[in-house]
Amino acid sequence: MDNETRARALCKLRQTDTSSYLGYPPDIMVNDHDKLDEEYGDVRMLIGPDYFQNNYASGGNMDPTQNEAFHMCEKNAMCEKNAIGYPASLLQSPFYDVRQPAYVKYASIGGSIGHELMHGLDGTCAGYDEQGKEKDWWTAETKERHKQPLNEFIERYNSYDFHQGFVNGSLTAEENIADEGGLKAAYIVSITE
Repeated sequence: MDNETRARALCKLRQTDTSSYLGYPPDIMVNDHDKLDEEYGDVRMLIGPDYFQNNYASGGNMDPTQNEAFHMCEKNAMCEKNAIGYPASLLQSPFYDVRQPAYVKYASIGGSIGHELMHGLDGTCAGYDEQGKEKDWWTAETKERHKQPLNEFIERYNSYDFHQGFVNGSLTAEENIADEGGLKAAYIVSITE
């Protein structure tokens, strides 16, 4: 990145919301059981693990067009515009355990957090500025300089043999970059602590 784009990236990282989607939808973490009973009292769960079918059958208390309600019901972390989120399933053993050695925590949850932060700067969320508004904030120089390492990255991953064939580096490029960038960021933090 050139200096102008780097300054914008750092500004965007400082503005990234890292707590609104942490572990659960915020509206269910209230100490008012009467309010929860009122909101969800008529929900009748179907037998079976189908969350969306249950939601539909219950009259849809959670609207899938309101993404915030669904993000923390996912099994994976997410990056959207200027926010990252982690479902409760990633904040417990075996993925994260407070009793694990620090290096394991940095590699697992630190690498995952770094992965999502990297998506905030790559093609996944780079179309949004530090205010979360749709905007192309990379300079032409940075875009051009990004092409060569990206191609090298794709070629390297194309050479990885995976069970039934080779990885398609073009299809996995954004995820691979986020994985490596996230682990590198977690490592840097771990050695400075």
